[in-house]
Amino acid sequence: MSRQIVWDDLDKQKYYFWGCTVFLGIRVCVYPTNLIKTRLQVQKGTQVYKGSYDAFLKVLRSEGILGFYRGFPVFALGVLFGQAYITTYEYTKHKCSHMNLVMQGLLPGCIASVAGQTLSVPADVITQRLQIQGMKAQDPKKVDLQSATVKKNTRAPESCV
Repeated sequence: MSRQIVWDDLDKQKYYFWGCTVFLGIRVCVYPTNLIKTRLQVQKGTQVYKGSYDAFLKVLRSEGILGFYRGFPVFALGVLFGQAYITTYEYTKHKCSHMNLVMQGLLPGCIASVAGQTLSVPADVITQRLQIQGMKAQDPKKVDLQSATVKKNTRAPESCV
């Protein structure tokens, strides 16, 4: 008969150390593709990049290897936010153990989601803004950092002048 592992069974020092270490390592590996994806997504109307490969080459040439990690420190905080989510969920689940099964799953999930999203959503917005800053070096006339989009037309129509 299998036994369910509960929060109290975990060695918290090992859990937090290895959880943060492994997830930070994953984020280091995945982040350059996330940066390329974000830059491709903000292109509207005009193209700074022709595709993923072109974006990769342009970032490498104009910003170097470190250009692929623009905004990474804020993105790395997501590791802590993930740990906060899991800790909140497990703590709340433990406190709700006297409730029925539906509430034991529903209430901790809701509370942990609110806690996690309250932390992670602002960090994601900041990360995306930092990621597209490097596009300004590619073609400053096409990039509007205020609205996080690539401008279609940088001049007013002739009829407005």
